[in-house]
Amino acid sequence: MVSFGDANCDSVLNNFDINAFVAARLDAEEEAPHDYCVAAGLSESGSPSPCQACWDARETWGDLNGDGAFNNFDLDPFVSVLVGGASSPSYKAYVWDAENRLIEVHPAHPVGSTYSPANNDERWRYVYDYLGRRVEKHHEKYVSGSWVTQSRTRFVYDGWNLIEELNVPTSGDPTVLRQYTWGLDLSGQSGNATAGRGDSSVSRPERQFVRVRAAERCP
Repeated sequence: MVSFGDANCDSVLNNFDINAFVAARLDAEEEAPHDYCVAAGLSESGSPSPCQACWDARETWGDLNGDGAFNNFDLDPFVSVLVGGASSPSYKAYVWDAENRLIEVHPAHPVGSTYSPANNDERWRYVYDYLGRRVEKHHEKYVSGSWVTQSRTRFVYDGWNLIEELNVPTSGDPTVLRQYTWGLDLSGQSGNATAGRGDSSVSRPERQFVRVRAAERCP
């Protein structure tokens, strides 16, 4: 079996797999495309050729999140496995719902298998409201056969603007983690998503940060 991420089928996972992985992702044809063969450094001669044989195995080396498909959702796991290898804690599976929202992150599992948690595994689950806003994040650890909550964060909005993050304990009242204050955007309006995000400041109980956005999508 070709190992996870080994896009040029040389039995080594390294930087030489990157171009081949990208070339394979961009082309879904059954015949191995010439660009992929060049990127992978594989011969196109023979029947099947070394390039075609590696291409035919792409559902094995390319399906890094184990969902049975080789697509954009495999990109992040590919980066993780390239950096740390399949046994690395950074090697994660990403689970998305039918509306293309990330709903869970947990340790990855072999292609074709079902995820079975091991002791001390960690996962993160995300909850959304009817508008598609992320309203909760759950961090859990698998201990003695069950998932135990480590932290639960609730996100509070004013329209589409995030204004507060709360820590929600298993008992007792929520406490403030961060608060956000939004100012005017480039159009002179508050929270106008079509014109640019407004200036904002971030407050924590012990400190305050100020972040200024010059235009939409600026860091």
